[in-house]
Amino acid sequence: MKTASSQAAWALLTEGVVSARVEAHRLHHLINRAVSLVENSAEKAHIKQVAGDILMGVPRRLDQLERHLDRTALALSKMGAEFLEARLPISDKTEVDEAVQPSFGGGKMRTTSEDRLVHRWALAQANVTTKIRSEFGRRAKAHGLDGNGRFPSIGKALNVIHSILQEDYDLGGGVKVSMELDDVPSGDLFRGDAGSRTLHLAFKTADPFSPQPIRNSLLSIFWQYFKESDKYEVLAYLS
Repeated sequence: MKTASSQAAWALLTEGVVSARVEAHRLHHLINRAVSLVENSAEKAHIKQVAGDILMGVPRRLDQLERHLDRTALALSKMGAEFLEARLPISDKTEVDEAVQPSFGGGKMRTTSEDRLVHRWALAQANVTTKIRSEFGRRAKAHGLDGNGRFPSIGKALNVIHSILQEDYDLGGGVKVSMELDDVPSGDLFRGDAGSRTLHLAFKTADPFSPQPIRNSLLSIFWQYFKESDKYEVLAYLS
């Protein structure tokens, strides 16, 4: 009875996770359509001014939700493998192996999964190095983010900062990473003619289970508005 209950619970959980993943995928399409409508709207600037944090935050939170569901689905598939192998005859298991191996690598999946886990662990222990700080500083300076450039708005400067973070950085050992904000910056954070903010960062790779929070560095941003030019001076660096 206990075994039967465990099998039923596993099947129910699997069905729930798969259904939730499908709904998340559909929701992603709706959000992408909403963002596209905003981009093509004549009121785009106003919408971004009053709801920019939502437009940036919702897709990112949905990405995290999809990662959590994928991770849970992977765990359930591993938990159910032994149960299914015990129930299926050899002929059925052979049929599954022959169908899966050409498309998904068959026996190589376990090795790939283990390699990814090792990679994620290494990434989670990684820190921003002096080389990465210097490289970010060099790129920021090239875009006028060393206090010598002028920007029509803080939003424009943030877009440039975001693009610089998205570039490749050498973590060492042949590992290339990019960075992204681990906070969702609201427009309210950057109000006023002058101010400063520090934001958390995360490393990101091609692995869908990244990003990994960065624990030894923050993104520091200083800004000042100059009325005579109607522009902002912005300084950005990694602490």
